[in-house]
Amino acid sequence: MSHFTDVELEIKDLQALEDACKEMGFELVRNTTARYYYGSKQADIVIKLSGKYDMTVEKSENGYKLQADWYDGHVARCVGQNADLLKQNYATHVAMRMARKKGYRVQRRNLQNGKVELILGVR
Repeated sequence: MSHFTDVELEIKDLQALEDACKEMGFELVRNTTARYYYGSKQADIVIKLSGKYDMTVEKSENGYKLQADWYDGHVARCVGQNADLLKQNYATHVAMRMARKKGYRVQRRNLQNGKVELILGVR
């Protein structure tokens, strides 16, 4: 069975999500159609993934939520199982934006084990 299901992640910063998507090679598009196994659906915000399926960003009571059709593993290959790669990248961009707003310099290092290290300095 193919259908859109929620991703366990609460989005509060759309700019950080857009930056994370851009870094991963995806585009955040407003008012367009999202592709999934059974066809397509209209959405306010769509993450255009490479290949045949997309993710949607839907308004929720606490911000936004991600939805995807996980059929055949395409979305997982793009954003990680349960969107883990996208979640990590989003969280990294949120932290970097918050640190910069508070006046810190931010240096990012992607470690070989897949983790991300942020080094904050005073301006």
